[in-house]
Amino acid sequence: MRRKHSMVLDQGHRILLTTFACVILLAACTVRLAPDFDRGILNGLIKANEQTLVHFAAVSAGVTSGTFQKREATYNGLIGQFDAVRVQVLSRPTPRPMIAKLLGIGVSQGSRPDEIEILEAPTAQILETVIDTLTVMRDTDGDNGLTPRKVEGFKRSYETSIDQALTYEKALER
Repeated sequence: MRRKHSMVLDQGHRILLTTFACVILLAACTVRLAPDFDRGILNGLIKANEQTLVHFAAVSAGVTSGTFQKREATYNGLIGQFDAVRVQVLSRPTPRPMIAKLLGIGVSQGSRPDEIEILEAPTAQILETVIDTLTVMRDTDGDNGLTPRKVEGFKRSYETSIDQALTYEKALER
């Protein structure tokens, strides 16, 4: 009878040690849910933001479509800068947690672009919104000019988006 009791303790110790080992192993694992910080992306956003705010200041009093040709290159340059940063963001590797690999979900080398949705950093989508805002602003300016009220509306939309992008990218810097 005594021998049976010691076997139960041994089995209990094994379970306890196995549980402890699993806890230690899991604690040592880090789950990465965000991509690595990229100084080039943040600097590109900061530079494009500064130039865009200068442009908003230049047209804040309103402009006519007759003077649009003077501003067209500025619009195209800003749109191109944001698109270049967007492409840079898309080329940044996205982490894939071990559990996602084990379950076969998320981004993999064989994934089609339309299947890539899990753990996608928001910056690229936000920059598409910025580009759309500036494109609509450019086209409105070319067709009808801009009133101070329209400029303010475009600026608010832009500021909401750029704030989100800068906040996310700066948070990666930790």
